[in-house]
Order: sequence, then structure tokens, then C-alpha cells
Amino acid sequence: MQISQIKQRLTIAEVIRHYGLKPDKQNRLHCPFHPDKTPSLQVYYKTQTAYCFSSNCKTHGKSMDVIDFILYKENWDTLGAEGKHKAIEKALLMAGGELPAAGHLPASTEKATFLENIFQYFRNAVHNSKPAQQYLQSRCLDFKLLEVGYNTGQFHHGARKDETLINQCLQHGLLLDNNLRAKTGEPAYSVFGKWCICFALRGKENQVTGLYFRSTLSPLSPGRGAGGEARHFYLKDRRGLYPAYPEPGTRKLILTESIIDAATLLQSNIFSLFTVHVSLLALYGTNGLSPEHLAAIKQLRELEEIIFFLNGDQAGIKSVEKYAPMLKAELSPFGGNGKGGVKITNVEVPENEDVNSLLQAHEAEILIHLLNERKEIKEQDFLFSDETEGSANTIENEHVVRENTSTETKKVESSATPAEPAPGASPFCSKLVTENPELLFYHSSELRITVLGGIRISGLDRLKVTLRIERRSATGHQQYAGQSIIRHSLDLYHARQAEQLTEMISSRFEISSTAAAGIIANLTTELEDYRQRRLESLKPQTREAYQMTEQERRQATDYLKSPDLMKNTLADIASGGIIGEQNNAITGYIVNLSRKREKPLHVMYLGASGSGKTHLQEQLALLVPREDRIEATGLSDQSLYYEGLKLKGKILFIEDLDGAENVMYIIRELQSKGRITKRVAWRDNKGNTKTVEIEAQGPVVISSCTTREKLYEDNANRCILLHVDQSRDQDQKIMDYMKSRSAGSIQESRQEEIHQKMQNVQRVLQPVKVYNPYAHLIELPPEVFKPRRSLPLLLGFIETLTFYHQYQREVNITETGERYIRSTFEDIEQSFAIMKEVLFSKSDELSRSAREFLEQLKQRVKPGESFYTKTIRKELRISASGLQRYMSELQSYGYVKAKSGNRYRGFEYQVNDYDEYQKLRQGIEKQLEAILLKIKEISNPVAHSSPQPQTGYLNIEEPVI
Repeated sequence: MQISQIKQRLTIAEVIRHYGLKPDKQNRLHCPFHPDKTPSLQVYYKTQTAYCFSSNCKTHGKSMDVIDFILYKENWDTLGAEGKHKAIEKALLMAGGELPAAGHLPASTEKATFLENIFQYFRNAVHNSKPAQQYLQSRCLDFKLLEVGYNTGQFHHGARKDETLINQCLQHGLLLDNNLRAKTGEPAYSVFGKWCICFALRGKENQVTGLYFRSTLSPLSPGRGAGGEARHFYLKDRRGLYPAYPEPGTRKLILTESIIDAATLLQSNIFSLFTVHVSLLALYGTNGLSPEHLAAIKQLRELEEIIFFLNGDQAGIKSVEKYAPMLKAELSPFGGNGKGGVKITNVEVPENEDVNSLLQAHEAEILIHLLNERKEIKEQDFLFSDETEGSANTIENEHVVRENTSTETKKVESSATPAEPAPGASPFCSKLVTENPELLFYHSSELRITVLGGIRISGLDRLKVTLRIERRSATGHQQYAGQSIIRHSLDLYHARQAEQLTEMISSRFEISSTAAAGIIANLTTELEDYRQRRLESLKPQTREAYQMTEQERRQATDYLKSPDLMKNTLADIASGGIIGEQNNAITGYIVNLSRKREKPLHVMYLGASGSGKTHLQEQLALLVPREDRIEATGLSDQSLYYEGLKLKGKILFIEDLDGAENVMYIIRELQSKGRITKRVAWRDNKGNTKTVEIEAQGPVVISSCTTREKLYEDNANRCILLHVDQSRDQDQKIMDYMKSRSAGSIQESRQEEIHQKMQNVQRVLQPVKVYNPYAHLIELPPEVFKPRRSLPLLLGFIETLTFYHQYQREVNITETGERYIRSTFEDIEQSFAIMKEVLFSKSDELSRSAREFLEQLKQRVKPGESFYTKTIRKELRISASGLQRYMSELQSYGYVKAKSGNRYRGFEYQVNDYDEYQKLRQGIEKQLEAILLKIKEISNPVAHSSPQPQTGYLNIEEPVI
């Protein structure tokens, strides 16, 4: 019985039942391969596979079939090829088959077992070989992520030297018998692929069926190919594909020119670009699309797109031109989910570069960028592809070693200047040279046209040009008949002017009017395309979202799952460069997270000039992903309406509200409604005036700084107000930090790592609804001013804190399919502790600066004593204008009164009430404690749970929408 027959007969359900496992209603079960508190292994009965989504599992990243499941459940995966063989035998017995007699394994199975063992030996050798590791590092390949080996040529020496092994190596081509003898008289063998890294080619059943070797020798080492080319070899009787046969559910297939290129992509993060299943497949050079490749591709019934990612040379271009129409024709009855065949696209690689060389010279993001910019190859591209050019650019560079050949292609340098069409070609075959925007060149088979001064890219309703037209000489490509030249200015969109130019060209150069009209029409099209490209290049470039690696995503998820999430967040905020200000920092951090919610919060930092409010905002902004923040020193009254400024889900950081004074009303509308609109008059191209509506969509978080709270009271009512710490203890902390930084004790690189980590943490947060089941118990203290605006701020803060803990909260799904999480007692308790100072400020009728002055005054003037402002000003070192402002406010609210004196010798003042602020704080604290006590009494999960169709936990693999 073949392996494919075993898989057809034995189902994943039978294997699971055999081991006493029982999936739940969602076909999930606790993974048996690692400690698992919540079900993380998903069973797919449609494909007869299982997959564990936990990063702690040894099977993570691998889709397991029935044989793999048995292999890992019996812990045979540590035995290499022997364990695989034992798993196949057990699967055969479970499927009702019979084991073959000992020593009578099929030849293909015997070879696969041998190659599996030898490849495992090569893989182990990499860990002990510095030359192999250095070579792989030079090619930007990570042997810890890839299945790659190294052949030191010692596999048949020492204790491994036995007759059976040597005969197998001779049979399969790993040893070559040259009829030589060693000093001991024993046969001496040549080792095939010595000092080469090694990759495994795999067959349809994922068994090793062949090996590919790539030399690690330097260009001057013996054994190099002609011209210093790196030698690469395949084991004889080459069979198999790299990295493996594409899985049946493949929707998109990426084809690379070489195995090295495929390995480069295999270890990168390109798979995160796609929402469907993607597979890789390496060709064996530009002429290396073998029948085995084609057969494997034709079996992919779900295939929607084939992506060519070949080298950026003439050989790679010709290979795409050769294989794209062939694959299109072969796959036309299949693929595309019945939507009309498979789409063929091509990645345009820079000239004389390949996938691996790009990674060596650039960051990995260039591969993602090139894949995003891939172009579809249409059927008309197949029809007009040039098949008549010489084949010098597609000649394979073959190295024959006994019976082993290489099919990777030789790179050919292409000319830096575009070639002109050969005489006698179609008159419409052309090329527009645009290296100098002020001097464009256009070549056809009969004419050479120069566009003097270039073209204007504005005004799409006209195309005015000044042309210099010459007839091409018949004697050569670069010679022109200069005695007859046409110089003419016209608008190519003006039909009569274009017709006159056509007649002039036909008469002067004695060519047919049809050919002349075709040349002018083609020139017009080329110039239109060129203008469109120029316009596209001038558009503001949107900031691309940062592409996290799988390791970064896993670390961010683990961070959010930690039970000490808030404690760790506070520690990282402090280590990231914020000194003191712990309560303000964590408050601002939570407010910034609310940008991912439907109703975001807003924050305003208040303090005197030089108190550090802007620094606090800037440091918190560094924890926000770059793509989610908009920073502004000043704003014009129309800037927020511009279409290019995308506000939704962003944070608008305003350094000083004084710089945005003219847009205060617009900012207030953004805070309240989440969007702004205006109606303006607009005149169309026919002169008709119309009224159009311009809308900027939010929601957006507004984060701002100011020294004047009273001036922006309407905005402050909509914000969480954070007063920076202006105490002398805080001054000392900041100065100590400055000294440490100047002395080099602060590691700025460590701070940047923290910023990147916290940005990634925010990137993995998924949109999810938050409900607070205890909201009806939360009441604001009666002392809080403007409760209608203050209560939504408190409730929104609790919901955002819950949102931050989404990886620790149960996800509930309603009958309508809405997903939500609930706030817990701990969320409310933490929110009260953080927002307590904000509630104090909103309950105090004094401004924060006047309140701080009054509390300092109470410490210096005992009850019953009086004071003079002159004496207090000297003690507290306050400016005369500031002192006058504070005293005026305190007198107007009745906190101090004049006891005696006059305006000439000064007034003697007395504090009226020393306990008023302490009573205010105690009253608010008692009410918050009473609310928490009520919530704690009814926070039994049974008391507030309601039956729902489904429950689960947020998983990064399954984003919430």
C-alpha cells in the first residue's frame, strides 16, 4: 500500500479516537504535544489535517496529516528517518494493511530512507562547521530557520565506515569510484558535493528523493567553475521539488529561479502579505520548469495566481516570456476556483539582481515591496512577446560532474541604455527615453523624434509639445540623415494639427501616411503614459505599515497575555525615557490606545512653560506606531479637511494649542462627533457653480499641550486633563537623568528597543467591542463639575483599559455575530486608581496652579496666622504677576481674605479654611471605594453571565473584526 493510499483510507478522526482524544464542538482539542490550558489544536476534517496554533508547541507552523500526528504522538520525531518509517508502519496497520517482509522494502522507499538519514547527517554537520555557517551568513541564510546541511566529505569515515553504507553511497552517487587506492591499500573514493551546503528535494509524499549541493569554496579555490562561477550540483537521477510539493489548498504559488532564492523567501515574512494559503516552488534555472513541476502545479485545483519572482536579467525575462503563456494554456481548464483560470503575475526585480542578492544589499522589506508591486501578465503580452531574439541570454551554464548536472542559469549583463529597433521592424515598435525630463527621445523603425523642453504635467486636456523629427538612415542604428529635419510645435490633442504633422512627415520623408499616423499616435500614447507616471510620483506617499516578523508578533502577544501587564507597561514606559510622572504616563498611554475604538478619548497636558509637558507627550508618542501618529506644531484652518490627511484611527499630536488657535472649533467638533464637514462652492469645467461637501472622517485621538487651561475650557471639558508634576523632587529627578545621559550611563539603543516593542504591542491589538456590565453602578461624586462630560471620560477609560487586556479576557459572540469582551472588577479598580487625580482636578473649582499655590501657603502659614504677599513671594520665588493672578483667584472664590492694611503699606491676608481640599479628596475616595465594594459583591461570574452561542479567546491568528 502506497503512502497516498494510507492517507486516503485512514482518517484523522480515527487517529484521534485511537489516542482517546475528543474534540469540542468547534473541532478543537487540548494539544497533546505540549502543556495546553486552552484548546489550541484545530482539526480540519475537510483536508484530514490538524494544526496547533500555540507557539510553544513543537509542531507549531506545521500542518499535520495522519502520519505526522502518529509520529509526534509516539515521540518518534526524534528518531529521524527511522521514526518516520515507524509512523508509516503504524498508520498502515491502523488502515488495515499488512507490513512488507523484512528486507523487502520497495527500492523507492529504501532510497528515500537512505537520503533522509544522510541529509539529517548533513544538517547536524552545519552546527559544527564554521565555514558552512560563514557561507550561509554571507548569503543571508539562517540555518536555524531552514532545512540545510553541509557535506564535509567525512560521512563514510571512522565508525560510520561499513560496507552497506559505502555500497549505498556508490549506488546513489554520493561516492564516486575512480579506481584509486589509499596508502592502506583500501579503495579511495571521491566524495560528490564535498564542501557544499545541501538542500533536500522532496517527493509527493514529502520524502527526500534528491539532493542539491552548492559549493562554499572561495573564487580562487580549486574546483571552481569557469569564470569563477560557483558550482552547484544535483544528485543523479534527480527527482523531487524544493522546498516540497505545494499543498493541495494552495491559492497563490511563487516561482523562483533557484533553490537559494526559494530558501531566502522561505525564511522571510512575505507570507504575512497574503490572506490565503501561499506556497513556494524553486525552478531549476531559467530553463528548469520540469515535467514534475508542471504535474505538481496542475494538481492545485484551488490555485488562483502564479507569481514569477525570477532574476532581473535577460535570462529571467525570457524565462517569464517562455513559461507564462505555457502555464496559462496548461492551467486554463483548472484553478481560480472556477473563476476563469489562473492569473499570472511577475515581480519586476532590479537589473542584474536576484532574490538573494536583494536581501544581502537591502532590508527584508524590499522583498515585500516588490511583491506588492507585481504586475499581471495579460494574454496580449503573450501574443506580442519577442521570440526572435538570439538565445545568448538564455544559454544554461551547465557543469557536468559524472552523472550530475546543474541547471541554474548564467547571468548576462544588460545594456544601461535602451536599444533602438532594428531597421525593417514594424514602424510602431518604439521606445520613449525619459532620462532627461527636458529632452525626451522617441525611436521608431523609421524616425527619431526629440521632444524639446519635455511636456507639462498639468492640464490633462492638452498635450503641447515641440518636436524635432529626423529620418533614420538605412546604414545603421545610430546614424541619421540630418539634411531633412522637421521642427514643429503643436498640441497632439488637436486633430487638425496632428493631421497636418502627419502629412508633413509623409511628404518630407516619403513614408506612407498610415505609418506616419501610427507613429504619431504611438508617440501620443507614450507621452500620456509618461505624464501619468510623473503625476503618480508627485502624489504624497502614504507611510507603509511596519511589517512585524513572526517572532516580534509572538513576543507582543505574550506581553499582552502576561498577568503583570500593567506593571510591565509602567516599567517599560519609565525605561523608555519618561522620568517620574508615572500616573500621567500610564493615563496618556491608555488614552492613546483608544484610537482603535469607535469612541476615542482625548488628553490635554497642562503645565507652566518649561515644566516638561511637551517632553511627556513626545515620549508617549514614541510608543505609538509610526503609521498611527500625526504630529503638528501648527494647523491652518483648512488643513484637517484635506483628503490626503487620513485621520481615522490616528492620533493628532499638537505641541501647543496656541499654534492651533484658529482651528479650535474644528478640533472640538472632531472630539465630539468624530468627523468634520464643510460645504464649499466649486466651479466645474463648464463654468457652473455647485456646492459640494468635504468630509474628514475620524475618529481621531487629540493629544495637546498648553499652559492656559482656562483659555481652552471648551476643549478641556472634552479631554482628560493631566497636570505635569512641577515639584522640586521632580526637578531633581529630571536633572539627575540629564546628568546620567550626559555621562553615557543611559543606553539610547535600549530605549529604542523598548519603543519598538511597545509599538508592536499596540499593533497586535485587534478591534473588539467592550461592554461594562457594572456601568449602572458607577456614579460620579457630586463634587465633580460638568458630570455629563466627565462620566463618558471615566467610562471610556475603563473600557479602553479592558480593551488593552483583550488577550486576557473571554470573547463572547452574540446571536448576531458581534464579538465583545466584558470589563472586570480589576479593570474598574485599576481605572479608579489611575483616574483618581483627574477626578480631583475636575472637582476643584480652582485652577491647578492656584491650588498648588494655596497648598504651599497652608504649609507656611499656620491656622490663625496672617501673611503679607511680599513675604510669601520671596519665600516661594513666584513672579509678581503670577502671585497677583493666584491671589485674585483665591479671593474671588473666598479661600483667602484681607484682614487689615491698605494699598500703600500692603494688605495682611488670612486663609479661611485649611481642611477643605482634604475633605474634598476624602469624600471622592470614599464614594469610589463604596462603588468598588458594590461591584465586588456582585462580581461573581455566574451572576452576570448570559448564555451565548459561542465563546473563545482572542488569538492573533484569528483577528477580530
